[in-house]
Amino acid sequence: MEPSFILGARVRTEYLRNMVKEINTAEEVLFMEDFFNRLGRAKKKIPSHLYFNDQTELQQTSGCIEAGRVISILPDGKITMCCGHAVVAPEAQDIFCLGYSKNNNLSQQIKRMQRNVLYWWLHLEGPKVVLNTIGVKSKKRPCEICYLLGTTYREKLRMLAVKKEDIFNQLIATTKNANIST
Repeated sequence: MEPSFILGARVRTEYLRNMVKEINTAEEVLFMEDFFNRLGRAKKKIPSHLYFNDQTELQQTSGCIEAGRVISILPDGKITMCCGHAVVAPEAQDIFCLGYSKNNNLSQQIKRMQRNVLYWWLHLEGPKVVLNTIGVKSKKRPCEICYLLGTTYREKLRMLAVKKEDIFNQLIATTKNANIST
């Protein structure tokens, strides 16, 4: 059973499905229903028993499969490289923003994402590795770590931008070594 504050929400998946049916794009749009995450206002407003509680996710050190596989278009037109949990904070949006849907077509933004070292780093190695690289250890879930990367540790993350070529080369070498050993 869904909590009452969700049942009273006007914009839910069914509302959106009906809206896109009206404009004949229902088969072109995939809706993803997701779980609550301990980010932003949710930490204060949603009771803890409603959160997804998978302890194996806390141990995750591999890449984030959602990075790049799922993109989000925010109400202001920003396109982000993930499912959106990390971008609930406006200050995190510029870290994960690929561009604006109003300025360029979506395929151009996806090509831009594929040249973004942060995307590849998150996708191949995961947010925990990125956080460890800036010298912070955490037992938080991947989405929570990305939220921290985009908010609390965003300046430390930006300082790594000068090393983006080294990071990208390391990712290429790691991927090649993984392919050779399999």
